[in-house]
Amino acid sequence: MDPVTKDRISLSASSTVQGVFHSSLTIGLYHGLFTWLFLELAGLRLAFLSAVAASFLALIPVLSPWILMVPHSLYLYLVSEVPMPFCLLYLLSYYLVSTNSFTSIYNRHLDVHPYVIGLSVFLGYLTMAA
Repeated sequence: MDPVTKDRISLSASSTVQGVFHSSLTIGLYHGLFTWLFLELAGLRLAFLSAVAASFLALIPVLSPWILMVPHSLYLYLVSEVPMPFCLLYLLSYYLVSTNSFTSIYNRHLDVHPYVIGLSVFLGYLTMAA
């Protein structure tokens, strides 16, 4: 392979890995701040701890961060006696914003196919876990 092609491939791989790393950090920061704000506006307890957990769940894609809202929605319904439709709306609104943020942040930072992004995150997770 000629040196020009090697440099192009190297530059492309390097920019993709940097983009995945940067977008993962952006997603983690976004989910932490968004979760904290969302829980503080509702007046729920443990907002900061849940925000930190949401950041880590966004960085390591094993579970989605919206899973953290299920106990908070149940708390709203059972303890605060908020009607069930509002609790479900609370959960649904967080879910929609949470899932759409992944796509928009990845589209802003990367110009590659989503399969390559998922493969990069998965292989990075396997490398760090091993």
